[in-house]
Amino acid sequence: MPDFSLPDRSRPLAYEVVRSRRRTIALHILPGGRLEVRAPLRAPLRLLAEFVESKRTWVERTLRRQKDVLLRILWPDRPLSDGDVVHLRGVTLVVRLSPQSGRVVEACRLARNDDDTGDVLVVPVREGADAARAKVLAHYRADLDARLEGMLPDCIRRVGRSPAALTYRLARSRWGSCGRAGRISLNVLCAALPDPLLEYVLCHELCHLLHLNHGRAFWASLQRVMPDWAPRRKELREWHLQAPI
Repeated sequence: MPDFSLPDRSRPLAYEVVRSRRRTIALHILPGGRLEVRAPLRAPLRLLAEFVESKRTWVERTLRRQKDVLLRILWPDRPLSDGDVVHLRGVTLVVRLSPQSGRVVEACRLARNDDDTGDVLVVPVREGADAARAKVLAHYRADLDARLEGMLPDCIRRVGRSPAALTYRLARSRWGSCGRAGRISLNVLCAALPDPLLEYVLCHELCHLLHLNHGRAFWASLQRVMPDWAPRRKELREWHLQAPI
C-alpha cells in the first residue's frame, strides 16, 4: 500500500493544476491524498499557490479524517454519519446529511462547499444513518448506469462478446465477477472509481467471456482490448476494498 502522510507544514502544499474554461478556482483531494486545483485558463500560478495555502487548514483536517479511509476503505464499516467521506468518480466527497420531513425523500445530489474546497454529497434522509447509507448506494447505482451507457457498448465492441446480463451488487473483496453463464456482476462501489479504472474492471470481466481464467490467453486478450491495462491495474490496487455486507 502506498504511504499516506499528512503534509509537512514547513513546505508548500504540492498539487496538480487542471485548467479549463471555468471561471472559479476549486481544490479537490484525490485518492492517495493528492491535491488537484481546477483553475481558469489564464489564472496566474501565484494566485493558485496563494489559494491552496489559504486552504491548508481544511486540507490537513480532511486528510486526517480520511487517513484510515482514503486508501483502504471505500465505505465506512459503520452507519453513515454527517461529515463522513465517500468517493465518486475518483473524487473525495464529504457527506452532508439533510433531514427531510415530507413524505417524499429526494435523491442524493452534489453541491459545492461554500469555501470552494471541493464538492459535498448531500444525502436527504428521514429515518437515520442506515437510510443514508442506502441512499448513497442507490446514487452509486444510478451513477454506474449513466457511465456505462456509453462505456459498455464500446468495451463490448472491442472485446467482441456481450454478457448475458450485467448486474450490480455490494461485495467485500471483488470489483467484479463473471460466471460460466456469461453473467457479469460489478461491485456497486465501482462508482467510486475514476473512469479509466472502471473501464479496466469492465474490460477485465468482459475478457472472461473469452477465457474463464487468468491464463496467458486471457492476458493476451486484455492486452489486445486495452494496451495500457497494466498501469490501470496497478493504480486499481491502491483502492483497497472493504465494504460492509
